[in-house]
Amino acid sequence: MLACRRHSLVVPPRIARSRRIHTPTAGFGSSRRASSSSPICVNAAKAPSSPSPCSVLCIGEVLFDALPDAIFLGGAPLNGALHMHQLGLNVAMVSRVGDDELGREVIKRMKARGLNTDLVQVDKTNPTGFVRVSLDDDGVASYDIVKPSAWDEIEATNELLDAAKGAVVCHGSLAARSPTSRKAIEAACKAADKRVFDVNLRAPYVDEDFVRSGCDGAWLLKVNDDELPQLAQWFDATGDEQAVARALSERFGIDYVVVTRGGNGAALFSSNDSTWVETPGVQVTVADTVGSGDAFLACLLSKLLTGASAADAVADANALGAWVATQRGATPVHDTAAIAALRL
Repeated sequence: MLACRRHSLVVPPRIARSRRIHTPTAGFGSSRRASSSSPICVNAAKAPSSPSPCSVLCIGEVLFDALPDAIFLGGAPLNGALHMHQLGLNVAMVSRVGDDELGREVIKRMKARGLNTDLVQVDKTNPTGFVRVSLDDDGVASYDIVKPSAWDEIEATNELLDAAKGAVVCHGSLAARSPTSRKAIEAACKAADKRVFDVNLRAPYVDEDFVRSGCDGAWLLKVNDDELPQLAQWFDATGDEQAVARALSERFGIDYVVVTRGGNGAALFSSNDSTWVETPGVQVTVADTVGSGDAFLACLLSKLLTGASAADAVADANALGAWVATQRGATPVHDTAAIAALRL
């Protein structure tokens, strides 16, 4: 998605490839179609004035990212939710925090950014999630995820199931590393109207059955070009990227399959009219890549839900992901003029 003027850059949606799990542990239900990123001392953004009527739930980890020079609120689902909120979607975060100072800070900052916290649970035993982030010379992040964390124990409450009915549920794979949170994600997916699955093949949690059930019936599937060959092998798809995306769409009933390509941009297959659209990389000067992939997915979802064409949706998402990589932290307040200037 991005090319870099001063640094070589891994595309934002690829960031998760460098994630390291601190301590390992021990399918989704199929719904058919029918951080704050600023450091803790920075003021929050105002909420959008005209939110979309579409209801979106982002379910998964919330945590603090400890970068070399600052601590930022993050976690891919929360990053996505905060970007969606800035883009005007009516979004709520589903997660779990500890009954500790960091947990109270999570809720405080989410509220300050205007994000719905009604479905953020409080764990009396496990601490709020914490990640040690390191950046290489190109600004590409790697992550050391501390365990146990409260977000490993997200419960499938009646409130969660009620909220998921008729909603768009967005999820990845990291929070499903624990049985409790995985059951909650599965339950939310079964109740949802649409589902967005962000494939993340992160050792030691590379689970073919998990990915299969995550793909099955997804409305939007995001996969990077390193992961796509593995899916092709698992699910007997052959040919180039377009052919594999089409095969996945047909096999699993997926409306949209987006393939991110590092510095070479991204491509989107739409089953609605069998179109394949591509957007090239964007040249930027990188601050850090944390959260830019989450911004890409948030923008893509926002555009598709509000009726944009596949071509416009992927181009706009590419621009937002590129701009976020020029900023410190995962969810900076959007600068619409600067983002528009990066749109190809």
